[in-house]
Amino acid sequence: MVGSALMNVVNSLTVIFEGTQPCNVCVQVFVAFASFGALVYSVVLGLVFSHDIHARFWLGNLPAYALWASALALGPLLYLLGYGGCLRLYRGLQRRARAASSMGGILPEKRSGYAMTVRSVSRVCVVALFFAVLAVVLGSGMLYMGSIISDDLMDRCGAEGISYQLEHTLSSLVDFRTECYSSPESDGKPINFCPGFHEAFPPPSPFVTYLKVLEENLECTGFCTVTEGRLFAPDPPAEEAAGDVCGRRLSRVLWRVTWLSGAPALVVGWLSGLAAWVLCHHPEL
Repeated sequence: MVGSALMNVVNSLTVIFEGTQPCNVCVQVFVAFASFGALVYSVVLGLVFSHDIHARFWLGNLPAYALWASALALGPLLYLLGYGGCLRLYRGLQRRARAASSMGGILPEKRSGYAMTVRSVSRVCVVALFFAVLAVVLGSGMLYMGSIISDDLMDRCGAEGISYQLEHTLSSLVDFRTECYSSPESDGKPINFCPGFHEAFPPPSPFVTYLKVLEENLECTGFCTVTEGRLFAPDPPAEEAAGDVCGRRLSRVLWRVTWLSGAPALVVGWLSGLAAWVLCHHPEL
């Protein structure tokens, strides 16, 4: 029953995409531009998230992979869409040529330089279906993992995992700063300029580096709990000093990353997979 319903939808869409009426042409142009826009969005935002330190630190390459999988699912379908448009244009020209020949003109001998076989179209559909399923899996995983991490940072920051390690590192930095500021010549300096800092926290010290990045990028103080002044970045003016701790601001950043990568990958994956499956089971293939 579901299959017959899908085929009815396919037949209706076929009428729209093969029609030459102005409304049909508008739908065709909209779908083509929307698909191309989604492809560009997935590729560009995937590149952005693959270089974003917060996305990589907490989510790894999952946001980028989810978006790139959706782009790879859309690519073959856009190819088939373009091929279908060119083939339809060529057939229209052939029909006009035959009409002109029947009226005394000469039928041109030139034929289409390339025509895809049924097997080739089916293979392209299978490739699109594979990446569509992958995009759905990665997009669902992105939404699940991102929402859990974001909620943990907002409500259970410092309880376990990486947030616990960051909070523990922050506590060690605060203790070191207290000892450093006990000397008058070091009072007020950023903590990384205190004597013995590199010996106490030898490089690469990823958690120390990340806490420094958080202070500078998100303009926040502390991680799960507020510290007295910033450790690495200069303290803000008094009127700007009040604000969220870094963990809360980071939670909102990761929430945006989650939805900007997971939701499009899931939607594009479902639509691309449905389109590829329908094409694979089209009666003319």
